[in-house]
Amino acid sequence: MTLLKEGVELSEKFGIPLRLSSCYNCLGYCYSEIHHPEAAWKLNLQGETTARELMEKYPMSRRVYTEQLAQDNVNMMENLFDQGKTDEAWKLIQSFGEESKSEYYDMMRYQWESRMNYLAARILLRRNDIGRAEKFIRDNLEIAQMHHTKKREGVFLRLLGGLQMQRGDYDNGIMSLNEAISILKEVGNPRQLWQGYASLASALGEMGKASEAKEQWGAAAEVIHKLANGLSGHELRDGFIASDPIRKILSKAER
Repeated sequence: MTLLKEGVELSEKFGIPLRLSSCYNCLGYCYSEIHHPEAAWKLNLQGETTARELMEKYPMSRRVYTEQLAQDNVNMMENLFDQGKTDEAWKLIQSFGEESKSEYYDMMRYQWESRMNYLAARILLRRNDIGRAEKFIRDNLEIAQMHHTKKREGVFLRLLGGLQMQRGDYDNGIMSLNEAISILKEVGNPRQLWQGYASLASALGEMGKASEAKEQWGAAAEVIHKLANGLSGHELRDGFIASDPIRKILSKAER
């Protein structure tokens, strides 16, 4: 985060526009990963505004800036969802889905579109629209496997496992969740990993396997504490630990 802040400062100070939007976007993503969605939103909104300005100012580099714009918009969708603004997140998914049909967005489409579809699947699950959610999950899981994007494969497997558990397909649900965790451990993304452990813990709890569930809650808490210990500054660390999703996991691990 320190390096990204320096990147923003240097880009603005010396008028170097090429990666300014990307720096804002990446910094916003970092804040989002540690559950500071309001701060993340401001940074991603600045990145989105910057990318649109650069698209107009440098039309020959339009494909570069549309890719940055896409990443900014997906970050903003996630920020809205993390703030509990599910309907607003869905509206942005729909509106940007229409805007991004242009071929100018094709350069890295498979990457940011899979993130957008992951969020769409989560919203559909929250709305209990199981049929549509399953199609999103299975279609995008297949795409992730085809492109060998391991993080996306892991997160869609996690959603699939949760859906299977919801349907009472416990054996396949546990299998999908264990496979998701194995992949996410390989990838090394902390947020997705503790969410994977938490999903498995919830599934085991539903099956009456209290001791196994507690072990998984403990694994999720271990990942969280490791990340928290690496954060510089009390404000970042305390805000992360105090966030609602994190408090819920830690409370279950401590029981």
